[in-house]
Amino acid sequence: MKENGNGNNAGKGRANSGALARSVSLHLEGRRKEALDVLAEAINAGESSTEVCSAAALIQYELGLFDEAAASYEKLLTLDPGHPNAYFNAAICHERTGHWREASGYFRKAGEMDPARLDARVGTGICLLHLEQTDAALAEFDGVLAIEPGHPTALFGKGVAAQKLGHQDEAIAVYQAVLERKPGSEECLGNLIALSLSKNDYTAVQEYSERLLTANPLSAAAVEGLAACAFAREDFEAAATLSAKLTESQPDKFENWFNLGVARQRLERVAEAVAAYKEATRLRPE
Repeated sequence: MKENGNGNNAGKGRANSGALARSVSLHLEGRRKEALDVLAEAINAGESSTEVCSAAALIQYELGLFDEAAASYEKLLTLDPGHPNAYFNAAICHERTGHWREASGYFRKAGEMDPARLDARVGTGICLLHLEQTDAALAEFDGVLAIEPGHPTALFGKGVAAQKLGHQDEAIAVYQAVLERKPGSEECLGNLIALSLSKNDYTAVQEYSERLLTANPLSAAAVEGLAACAFAREDFEAAATLSAKLTESQPDKFENWFNLGVARQRLERVAEAVAAYKEATRLRPE
């Protein structure tokens, strides 16, 4: 979210200064719900203005009322179509609720108003990824990286786009570049584990899983990677231990119980294997 600012027509629909002042005072005291109620009363009384809509949207966002905040920014734009931050902030609100098409439209408009605003282009790219418009998303990220080669979010987005397009080696190279800047990036490490597994590169899986486990000792993706490595080297004792750990953290995941059953079966712990398979069958009867 960018701070709200006055547009070129900030004087249109001038706010009731008393209501706005009371709201600001309550907000500064941490009484955000009461501050919002004051603004709502002003709006219901027909006292809408850029200042009131902007203040209401900010508080709604802080309260996690993202749909309401988006509506307030959209109302603000009817009063001041040239507002410098309202398009971007409306996009952020829609993004938070998974309304990717609406968010992408507002991000595009924010970028059109200010072509140097790279965060708007990155936002557009992220929305396009969610809309399965991967080629278009990649073009947005490449456009940002042409201006700022080290932009971390655009670089990660490029990696995700390459991965979705099946360009595995390119995706790996991009994620590795991100890790040079952010060595503990859990998203990158998790994606590198998945890519390395698809290539049966268990040396890489082991490395990235260990690094992810260091960054996040509770990471299921890291434990899954280590379990896959244990199966690959036929270390079924380690595979059983790691699979059991996964059933504790993710008890509703079929694969964890099935893998635990396989590991125990290979260790000839038949009764324990049967128990694991029964739980797997309960989760997925077919």
